[in-house]
Amino acid sequence: MGDTGQVNARVSSAEELLSLAEALEQEAAARYRSLAARMSRQGDAEMAAQFESFAKMEDGHAEHIAERGLSLFNRRLDATRVKWETPPTFDEDEARGPS
Repeated sequence: MGDTGQVNARVSSAEELLSLAEALEQEAAARYRSLAARMSRQGDAEMAAQFESFAKMEDGHAEHIAERGLSLFNRRLDATRVKWETPPTFDEDEARGPS
């Protein structure tokens, strides 16, 4: 994502747009699961459960998009072909926060 929160990716078709949307939902689910695991390691089961719930919602969104793509294009979308750039100022360790 860019500094404005926008994804730096070129989209030239409806199929690419849906592929990007599916990839973003999958990324969100993975990040929520990472947060859930972190909360679990820190002993906060309630917060871990909340983040896992968010991850499941994102999984549902991704599946809905995938189903839409299948109905429109008669094949599964390929979210793996979507590429976006991480901002040059992105510091993964800083984004993680204190351990």
